[in-house]
Amino acid sequence: MTDEGEKHEVDVPNSKETILNILQDKTLLRNEVSEVLRSGFNNIQKTTPDIQSMRLRTGKVFKSDEVLLESGHSIIKTLTMSNTHTLASGGSDGTIKLWNIETGTLIRTISTESGELLAIAFGSEGKRIYSCAYLNKSAYCWDTSTSKPLWQKEIATSSSWINTLAVSPDRSQLATGGVTDPILVWDAHTHELILDLTSPAIISTRCIAFANLSPLLVGMIEGNFNGRIVLWNLKSGNRIWEVDAGHQTTGVCFIKEDSCIAVLDSHTLSILSAFDGNLIWRTPFGTSPDPGYALDYNGKLNMIVTGHENNIIYLWDADTGNLVDACNGHSLSTFSVKFSLDGRYLASSGDDSRIKLWRL
Repeated sequence: MTDEGEKHEVDVPNSKETILNILQDKTLLRNEVSEVLRSGFNNIQKTTPDIQSMRLRTGKVFKSDEVLLESGHSIIKTLTMSNTHTLASGGSDGTIKLWNIETGTLIRTISTESGELLAIAFGSEGKRIYSCAYLNKSAYCWDTSTSKPLWQKEIATSSSWINTLAVSPDRSQLATGGVTDPILVWDAHTHELILDLTSPAIISTRCIAFANLSPLLVGMIEGNFNGRIVLWNLKSGNRIWEVDAGHQTTGVCFIKEDSCIAVLDSHTLSILSAFDGNLIWRTPFGTSPDPGYALDYNGKLNMIVTGHENNIIYLWDADTGNLVDACNGHSLSTFSVKFSLDGRYLASSGDDSRIKLWRL
């Protein structure tokens, strides 16, 4: 992404007006939520992050010792949380393990036999879980109470595999993205195709995320161009805006009630306006912390968490980009970080087979 937040022309003439119209759709949002988003956008100030504050500080948020869960996975690439306080971990051994985060006990193991898991996501009140795996062309849906497969959908072409997926907050839609394949949106229950976001220029999709309150999807795509962050209107399938992405973008998520989008790459953490893609603030990492691998947002605390190659987990103020707290993560790299939906817990995983769990 360039420092100016360079934008490319797309087929929607007034992107801010388009998003406000989406947010004001009474069938999807209450009017008061739309007003919060509008006022929140109007009050956003472009700030210069306090880079001098980026030193290791502990104890402000990470107040207690973490709980260590010995997972049995060799490497844990992905975590997800349900609204029933169940944590799921996806390992390089092809298994999904379900944990009770209140007690730290293992509930059950799902053997997917699909290969190294790249992404997992809960659906339907934690009764289902979706997965995709390295060099595997299919997306899978599993029953979390029986560990049995509910369906398998071959999506990727002969030369590709699914490398990322996301589930909408209401659990009704599943989005998938692959290597040499487009972003597709599916009915999460019937696995029928709803929307094909195919573009001839897309070569790979690195990460995708649904908005929490509005029919929007953000993703990082690559093609015969530098990587780009793209925002789609899921009602029409149109691109609302797109901006140049940073080097090796690894995570995107909506924050601040969908008024902003957090973007993590190997060098920076950036916040973009969801209305037009303009840069609000950017924190460059430099040599400390090392490249970022994982990203999530806690709306209750208004904080962003990032996991890094240097094993440190950092918490950032979502308004200013200042460092709030930090703690040791995993032995080498932290591959996944995930807040519980109520904001009370933070889990992390990495290359040491352990899951760390904090009560915030």
